[in-house]
Amino acid sequence: MNFPDIGYTPANLRYLLEAQGIHRKEAAEMLGVSIRTIHYWCSPLTDPHHRDMPARAWASLIDFTRTFPNLPR
Repeated sequence: MNFPDIGYTPANLRYLLEAQGIHRKEAAEMLGVSIRTIHYWCSPLTDPHHRDMPARAWASLIDFTRTFPNLPR
C-alpha cells in the first residue's frame, strides 16, 4: 500500500480506510472504540478535536487489513 506518509498519521488512516473500503463505523467495531474516537483519529493535526491513534490500534488495523485484504463490505 502506498501511504501518503510514514506510519500512523490522520492522512494514512483515512487512506487505509478508503483503500480497503472500511467505513469508520466498521473500523470502530474492529478496534473496540467509539466512532467518535475514529473521527478524532482521522481529523487533521490542526483540528482541536484531533487525538493521536495509539500505536497498538494502528498495528491492529494494519494486521486486520493484511489478514483479510478482500473482505467483502
